[in-house]
Amino acid sequence: MSEWTAKPLGELVEVRVSNVDKKSADGELPVRLCNYMDVYASDYVDDSSSFMRATASQAEIKRFGLREGDVVITKDSESPDDIAVPTYVADVGEDVVCGYHLAILRPTGLVDGRYLSYLLRTEAANKHFARTATGSTRYGLSVGGIRSAPLSIPSCKDKQRRIADLLSAVDEQIETTQALVDKLSSKREGFVQQVVVPAATNATEARLGDVAPTVTSGSRGWANFYSDEGALFLRIGNLTRKHPNLRFDDIVRVRVPPGGEGARTRLEEGDVLISITADLGIVGCVPAGLGEAYINQHIALARVTDTAMCPRWVAHVLASPYGVRQIVRLNDGGAKAGLNLPTIRALKVPKVPLSQQRELAAMLDAMDSNIAIQQQAVSKLRLHKLGLLGALMTPSSSINEGAVA
Repeated sequence: MSEWTAKPLGELVEVRVSNVDKKSADGELPVRLCNYMDVYASDYVDDSSSFMRATASQAEIKRFGLREGDVVITKDSESPDDIAVPTYVADVGEDVVCGYHLAILRPTGLVDGRYLSYLLRTEAANKHFARTATGSTRYGLSVGGIRSAPLSIPSCKDKQRRIADLLSAVDEQIETTQALVDKLSSKREGFVQQVVVPAATNATEARLGDVAPTVTSGSRGWANFYSDEGALFLRIGNLTRKHPNLRFDDIVRVRVPPGGEGARTRLEEGDVLISITADLGIVGCVPAGLGEAYINQHIALARVTDTAMCPRWVAHVLASPYGVRQIVRLNDGGAKAGLNLPTIRALKVPKVPLSQQRELAAMLDAMDSNIAIQQQAVSKLRLHKLGLLGALMTPSSSINEGAVA
């Protein structure tokens, strides 16, 4: 096994906490400012990053100008568990300056910057910074807290670079796959705007209550019947604005109480679901094979029985700008936003030919399926990266030596 060295972060880098604000002042030099969100939202920044324009003094540029190989971390946060988020500085111009609420970590020779940026994402590093951060409503790291982070690194910088190369390769896969997700999502949005909305706008309209005579909302008080087993109990969190498919990443189950409420709110395939409180107008559609399931009081269901209407078309079109505009206009308003059941019944749905409804709904479903497949691939790659971080950054890991040989 290659030799590893245990050192505090302060012996590996020079720490510079920036005080450069976003203001522009006469007599200062123009700069591009690397701000908090530039760091928080990106694994790396380079000269193509969309830095804001600002000004800084010559002394600030000299001390806080960024260089290739630097690592920048978030110094402040609303949560101690979400602090010291790192980004690696790739090739940047001499006019790029580190902004306020950030700290520059400039390697002094023992550690590679790319390797360090990955090392600071490990669970051990995160725990140190969470313990060290101080505050009550907003938390911050002192220079001492940053410098005291205990780290173990390979003594050989070539090995550090090989580890960084492996992790960078996974990052590239994530970036490529996420770009495909974005492209497919943009294509879907264009299809909705250019095909679905015009088809809906030019069609004869009907009231939702006329094509779906059963419109009701979920029962109150069923939180008392939550259980580890039993029927699915859908909440607003099981809906998404991106499509009418249901989300099952956070589910609740209930043991159905006796009485008629269960029969009234039990879901059937094709039921159209609409959120009616809080985050209004999120639309879902109950798929085949869901099993026994119910909704809470914050969701309305509309059961489409008109044989000239495709329930998935109804869900897709109500989730589109065609439906969103209606919901915004019909919102009960007042101190608390909400939609009542007469309002849900009054929503207009376009009665395009049934064959066209089915065709458009099927096309949207296929797009959503493709997007979901690629999103799952991104999630798997991110889990793979987490596993590699834990393994490659641990001296005792059994896979470490072979993976970077």
